[in-house]
Amino acid sequence: MATTIGVAYAGSLCGISLSYALGRAGGLHLIEKWPYAQRSVGKHMPTVERWFDRYGKWTLFFGYFIAGIRHFTALTAGMAKVDFRTFAVYAYPGGLVWVVSFILVGYFLGDQWEHLRHQFERGAVIGLVALVVLCTAGWWWQRRKSKPQ
Repeated sequence: MATTIGVAYAGSLCGISLSYALGRAGGLHLIEKWPYAQRSVGKHMPTVERWFDRYGKWTLFFGYFIAGIRHFTALTAGMAKVDFRTFAVYAYPGGLVWVVSFILVGYFLGDQWEHLRHQFERGAVIGLVALVVLCTAGWWWQRRKSKPQ
């Protein structure tokens, strides 16, 4: 397991370092010039920037655990011209915690993963139906309430 963690962590370090370097070298320029980048990165970038402005350097550590944000934290740090040493102090330990967490989850839940996935999907469908019913009821109630009598 130590080898798996080491290789996964090395991959994580390469990925986030490359993202940081791309952001630092002109990520905003590339986003402005390429329509594909504007569509794919542009829709998530405001959220990432808000997180980065609000939580600062800690976003680099905890950003890995937030879907949609993990992919852009290093890029945004580079675009924001965060000092590389500061970036490394926060991002690299966060990458290690993320890698170890997911490998351990896979190790301990490996055999039961399909069962857990099935249970989660069932619960998600039930939750989605409940959400649609609540939203529809709220919409109906609001509409009924605002109608002149």
